[in-house]
Amino acid sequence: MRWLVAACAVVLSASVSMAQPASLEGPGWTALRAGDHDQARQAFQRALASRPSDALLHLGLGVAAHELGDDVEARRVLTRALTLEPRLTPATALLGEIVYASGDLAGAIALYERGLRGPRASALLKPRLDQWRAEATLHAGFEARDAGRFTLLVEGPEERRVADRVHRVLETAYARIGGRLNAFPDAAIPVILYTGQQFQDVTRSPQWAGGMYDGRIRLAVDGALDDPQSLDRVVVHELAHAFLQHIAPTGIPAWLHEGLAVLFEQGDEGWIDRQLRAASRLPSLSALDGGFAGFSAAEATLAYAQSAAAARVLSTRLGPNLAAFLQSLDRSQSFDAALATFGFTTADIEASVRARAR
Repeated sequence: MRWLVAACAVVLSASVSMAQPASLEGPGWTALRAGDHDQARQAFQRALASRPSDALLHLGLGVAAHELGDDVEARRVLTRALTLEPRLTPATALLGEIVYASGDLAGAIALYERGLRGPRASALLKPRLDQWRAEATLHAGFEARDAGRFTLLVEGPEERRVADRVHRVLETAYARIGGRLNAFPDAAIPVILYTGQQFQDVTRSPQWAGGMYDGRIRLAVDGALDDPQSLDRVVVHELAHAFLQHIAPTGIPAWLHEGLAVLFEQGDEGWIDRQLRAASRLPSLSALDGGFAGFSAAEATLAYAQSAAAARVLSTRLGPNLAAFLQSLDRSQSFDAALATFGFTTADIEASVRARAR
């Protein structure tokens, strides 16, 4: 979530809207700047033991907890930070994103509306708040369908017909993906069916994207029944993201997230080989860590192919240990360190992908 990254940058640039000057110095902030979130969390916890009413320390702990995937803790301490200092705009920014990602759009809007105090607060919060208000207005005209493990939001008659197929695909894939990963989401997954324009307006996704997962499965379904197999692949792909996010909220590189999602589609992998062999060069996997949103359609297709090939190498090597490996990534263990536990490296994966491309 790129906007969230920008909000965290505000935290570390000392642009807090408090009445008294505040310092973002100390071991916790130093560790955050270095990207050592576990060390940062420990440092903030130690500091709070002696200064429990320091709003900035609660903010820092909230950032660290969020980066470690512990949004339960992050919500608690960020709420405490705002109780101590309601004008702490970065705490509002991050807490609002966490609330939004949980599926509580109304709660996120209310939080930002309370936080709109002063020009800096408005500049940071208002653009996102406007997006959320527009989304809420759009969804007000949708029909909610309770489908057990899923809650589907649909608008018109065409979307209702598509929803029936989407639900069948979701139910079938749910057991298969959960069985492979040995884990299942705790709560019902929201699934929202949009027209293409609605999808673009809400998600700001690239034109080539037909779905996304951001705590909700969002699907562009214009003419979807004209090519139901493509619809099925997108549905399964986004459901896989939901499972992976449940298993390891942080730590899974974007290429592995996308590569595994492609594999869970269970489609013909011939297109992967064609893409790899046609490429003049393959980027390093680390170049794909940040996601594909800024890529052209051609660049994205190659990135998905390379990611799927790398994910195939990884899943084959790990076998039944795949879920344990993914969970280890969510425990502050680096990707390379987690791989080393199983006796191979990122370089081994990239070598296997290059061999497949020949």
